[in-house]
Amino acid sequence: LDRLLEHRLEVTKVLCEDMAASWRGAERAVALQCCVDQGLRACEHLDRSRGFRRTRFWLPRAQQLGGGDAAASAHALAHGGDQAPCSSQAAYLADIVSYLR
Repeated sequence: LDRLLEHRLEVTKVLCEDMAASWRGAERAVALQCCVDQGLRACEHLDRSRGFRRTRFWLPRAQQLGGGDAAASAHALAHGGDQAPCSSQAAYLADIVSYLR
């Protein structure tokens, strides 16, 4: 567990640093949210193909039913809706990548 948490911390740090270098402010939030949404779609697709039950790594049902998409959720995030810091989003993306691994 300690190794997993250390790995998660390192991945989060790298994601935030790389994102900070590439994008500023709202662009970073949009790009990171799009990566998260795409990761969630990949998790759901692979889990369903193996017959696994729903996990926290699937898109929320509202987005699955057409109630939103990556661009809409990223736009809301970038313009004041649920302003999550980079480290929080990056940590979640690190969790998704670890789950896919």
